[in-house]
Amino acid sequence: MSRFLFIRHGECEKNLDEVTGGDGAKLTERGVRQAERSAAGLAAELAHPTVLACPATQTVETAAIIARVMGCDYRIESRLAPADMGVVGGLKQTDIEARHPEYAEQLLRWRRREIEAHELRIRGIEPPARFWARMMAVLRAYDRNEEVVVVATRSIMVFAANLAMGRTPEPGGGYKHVSIGHCQTVTVSR
Repeated sequence: MSRFLFIRHGECEKNLDEVTGGDGAKLTERGVRQAERSAAGLAAELAHPTVLACPATQTVETAAIIARVMGCDYRIESRLAPADMGVVGGLKQTDIEARHPEYAEQLLRWRRREIEAHELRIRGIEPPARFWARMMAVLRAYDRNEEVVVVATRSIMVFAANLAMGRTPEPGGGYKHVSIGHCQTVTVSR
């Protein structure tokens, strides 16, 4: 059985601007300190994990800090790309509200946990069931009876939290938003 420790990246510049999705951004000074503290905690808990990073700037920077502190390597796993948020991806919250008020309302309801993932109807969004299948394929690929640290974005952290709670993206599966802080972890055993 493998143990996956999902960890959200440290605070990055796009978080300060309330940007949804997008290509990522550099860690802030605070984000670097968060990553260093988390890395020290992981080093005390894990011996020789596999460290994977989502291919976003802030996750790669966080993974590099973790690997340096733990004295191991990390790899960028392209299949761990964040969920594609369609037309709202890369936009600040204020821009979403101005350009796409109907989507801003959906995102607000999602963040309040009033709707499930399958109810998000944003043009161009990656269907939650497809995102789920993509993430599950990565877990199967690394299920080698070892410990795996996955440095991830919010969308992947929400996936991990829902998986840990037994929720799925099908209608009625209970897959809802979960608030995940910077460098917070979610553990999933498979």
